[in-house]
Amino acid sequence: MICLRGVFLKNQRSSFAVSIQRFIQQSRTSDEELEALGAVRLTFQSFAPKQQTDKQPVFILHGLFGRKSNWFSLAESLCKETDRKVYVLDARNHGDSPQSQLMDYPSMAEDIQLLMRHEGITKPALVGHSMGGRTAMTFALTKPLMVERLAVLDVAPRNMNPNSYFPEFVTAMKNVDFGQAHNLAQAQALAEEQLAPTIKEEIVRKFILNNVAENAKEGTYYWSLNLDAIGRNMPHLMRFISYNRAYHSDALFVGGANSDYFTKADYPEVQRLFPRAEMTHLEGAGHWLHLDKPQEFLHVLTKFMNKPSSL
Repeated sequence: MICLRGVFLKNQRSSFAVSIQRFIQQSRTSDEELEALGAVRLTFQSFAPKQQTDKQPVFILHGLFGRKSNWFSLAESLCKETDRKVYVLDARNHGDSPQSQLMDYPSMAEDIQLLMRHEGITKPALVGHSMGGRTAMTFALTKPLMVERLAVLDVAPRNMNPNSYFPEFVTAMKNVDFGQAHNLAQAQALAEEQLAPTIKEEIVRKFILNNVAENAKEGTYYWSLNLDAIGRNMPHLMRFISYNRAYHSDALFVGGANSDYFTKADYPEVQRLFPRAEMTHLEGAGHWLHLDKPQEFLHVLTKFMNKPSSL
């Protein structure tokens, strides 16, 4: 099966509590109302089977500091292995998607709903890594009839450690001086040198350096991330709402065995919120499990996407 690539590129609210309540009430909200409430039209790249099928498409949601291009290879493989159309999205304040001063999980879930409406999709399968996994869980728990199945990658439905190193990453990135770089490779090299004291893992630095962008007209370099908004909203991104409801369709939770973002201690809460969840860990993988063990990860995800629904 050959998968064909397509691209979509387009162009706040007050409190966290208000955004939660508003999102829960928006199953029937129009496009215009969603956008007026602060939902943004996300950019995406899609991979479609050569022959159309009646299978629901897949949305892949990246994590913090990620971008859609990080997932292109896996998305194309997943398309071929499942005969599903696969959409890879840029989250708000990331990549080519619009910027917003508000960035919490109900808001980002609204973005998913708006994209579904524009694409005429009623019930996609959601795949979310880290921040994207929290967005996917939020959507599934508040709009369960709009999610065919759910795959959550190396994140748990709980608050993160408030001493997380992510705020330090934001500060370090904001302090990068691209100096007199004459091309993108030089700009990335300068950024990596300055980030190394704070971001010690090379694989993480390389991952973040994908966000260095060029203003060709002015010959300057910058971060494609909205670091100010991400930094201000970090408390929202570090916590997860405690829901008293469950998502009863099929779910898969995959963690990296070398990561503490999703551990066996999280299993009871996952089972409470996602009663049909399968849970597994990939040996030798850390938080970026799709980079550490790409083939093993693809196998697990493909098997889940191809299995008949248990409902």
